[in-house]
Amino acid sequence: MSFYFDTQTDITEINSHCYPNGISSKYYKLSIPGVSLIPSIHFDNDDFFYLRFPEKLIEIVAFGKLKTFSVNNYHELGSFKLSFDFPPNDAKYEKLPDYFSYISFPFNSSQGIPYSSWVIPEVVIKTVGEKCLIRINSTDENYNFDLKIHELVSRLGLHTVTGTKSLPSGGVTITSVEDESIAEFSEKVVKMKSQITSGVLTKGVVSRQRVIRFEGKFDFHSAIDTLAEKYPECTILLTNYPNKLFLAATPETLFRLDGCNLVTEAVAGSIQSSEKTSEQLTRENELLHSAKNLEEHFIVRDFIVNNLKLIAREVSFDHKPVTRKLKNVTHLVSRVSARLPGNTSPVELIKLLFPTPALCGSPKLEAATIINEIEGHPRDLYGGVFGYITAGGLSEYFVSIRCGFLLDNEAVLYAGGGIVANSDPTEEFAETEIKFTPLYSLFTDELQH
Repeated sequence: MSFYFDTQTDITEINSHCYPNGISSKYYKLSIPGVSLIPSIHFDNDDFFYLRFPEKLIEIVAFGKLKTFSVNNYHELGSFKLSFDFPPNDAKYEKLPDYFSYISFPFNSSQGIPYSSWVIPEVVIKTVGEKCLIRINSTDENYNFDLKIHELVSRLGLHTVTGTKSLPSGGVTITSVEDESIAEFSEKVVKMKSQITSGVLTKGVVSRQRVIRFEGKFDFHSAIDTLAEKYPECTILLTNYPNKLFLAATPETLFRLDGCNLVTEAVAGSIQSSEKTSEQLTRENELLHSAKNLEEHFIVRDFIVNNLKLIAREVSFDHKPVTRKLKNVTHLVSRVSARLPGNTSPVELIKLLFPTPALCGSPKLEAATIINEIEGHPRDLYGGVFGYITAGGLSEYFVSIRCGFLLDNEAVLYAGGGIVANSDPTEEFAETEIKFTPLYSLFTDELQH
């Protein structure tokens, strides 16, 4: 539940820096219990990148594009480097991101969608429980930081408490849904299996799109709150960096790097969740003993472990997966951790671990080539990654699944399944139906009506 607060809320400047890259920054803190950052976004004219971690009670939003670095395709990613002129500036104030970015699935993206963007924003706001931290960046020597911080406080909607905050008005009605038939999807699965049985791949991933056309105004505030409530284990993303709105509620972390310590996990193998405890336990036991799902899972885990061993001082991992229950689906999960050399760049880690076999296959480049041939269109951000980098040593990246694009009155949603030699096309189709649920329900539940 969110509240409005008095505009006289204390604002404390806690730090300031002038960097070699020509950027000046100021840091502020204030206490605003219960405030949501989503209403502060102006969807019509903001460049923004929003992240929410429901279980941690963390929200992060970035506004504006002070500097942008683009990568045109996957192959250019190999030579891409970021400048880290920022010192470890705010370690004692919760590490605020310096760069926000996304990378599309290999090898190219659709016309009008940059393959990858890396952005230094004008403003970063992070709430952790009741704490709010703000950084403002500028390249203008005469920039009025005081004016900007007061503008931001007003934008956050800090008014006198009058009760709960009302949600934005909205509501949509679906006018049509374009979906791939089970026969069309099965044909793609058969093609992928032929690549596996012939020895070209050990695993592939086949996905499908669902195109929704609707009337009315989609309520992003309600959508984000609903995803956070129903899928608190997931990381929620909303951004327009790709030149259209991209929304995701992903359960999969590519990595979290804090100093020399890396944590990641293999998330592969799944079964539909049940609300009945006894039935859920039966399904989890079935999943833990499923030869097909275990094969799929170990391909992903071993890829992560073997690649980290190329650079890590030490690597540890779960030898047996555990289950993680989400509202719609239960996954097999293995935790992996590593101790890395102190000079390891998060960009180098992305190159090492992306694309993950969980969304691509193995070997990864051969699998990506075959996926693009079978699916017949770029996946864009589906199967890609998104996240942030701080010069203070903390970086987090997430795999783009349970996701979709929204533009005007059309949404394109994505879902896929891992394919191994004994995959059943009908079962894989059913799995994609389950994976559509988080975003598709935003259009079909009472939320939007």
